[in-house]
Amino acid sequence: MFQFSGTYSIALASLGFLCFIGTQAQTLKQGDYYDEAGQIFTTIFHKYNERINPVKDVYPKAVPVNLELTLVHVLDMDDQKNVLDSIIDLRISWLDPRLFWYAYIIKHITVNISTVWAPDVPILNIVAAPQVLINPRTLVVNATGDIFWYQRLRTQTLCEPSDSMVKLCSFKFGSRQLTTNQQDFGENVTFDVADEMKDSPWKPTVVGIERHTQPAYHQPLIGNYSEVHCLLNVTAIKNISNGASSRYMHVSSLVTFMSIYGIAKFTF
Repeated sequence: MFQFSGTYSIALASLGFLCFIGTQAQTLKQGDYYDEAGQIFTTIFHKYNERINPVKDVYPKAVPVNLELTLVHVLDMDDQKNVLDSIIDLRISWLDPRLFWYAYIIKHITVNISTVWAPDVPILNIVAAPQVLINPRTLVVNATGDIFWYQRLRTQTLCEPSDSMVKLCSFKFGSRQLTTNQQDFGENVTFDVADEMKDSPWKPTVVGIERHTQPAYHQPLIGNYSEVHCLLNVTAIKNISNGASSRYMHVSSLVTFMSIYGIAKFTF
């Protein structure tokens, strides 16, 4: 009769115990998911006030707001009005320590923007209200308290007047409600151009990012407004040789017609 050795028996017992623990943990996760979700919302939003900016221990203290801007497509560049019509992706993030929790199963949640404090980051140099193309109704909140907000917008922004083929344009972001002692731009401010713009008749080139401050002019606010300017050059790509050839053919046809008409008139 075959007999198990002591070491082999212990190994089998350990393997069985681990399988049992794994099965129980999986069942526990499935059973506790809704309980943990309910506890998270009950705990972090208990006495939460979305009208107060998320500072901890010290007030006033500016909330660092990170901004990631991607130029998705250039739809048009009006040379006469100096207006850039484009589509952009805008990702805004900030930290709200009041929304921290110890994550067991759930690492992040989604909430309506009206339920949390959100920064004021409008585009300052627009000539018309942005058209919202993609605007998820919820924000993503991580267990660390980091909040992420994503939008895709169609915007019309003013560029610098210029008679050259290259226009200096920008996207200027900043608040006109919250001063630098309440909200400021963080270190993570980026600006890039999407790769899918290869077939566009305009070639955008990122110039850089500038930071500015403007004195608060709304009473009774005291202090400065923080701004970031995302600068780019927009170059019109045109086939000059084809255009010149077409104009030449048009003029030649007109001269030929006038010549024939003149000969005919002289004949009669």
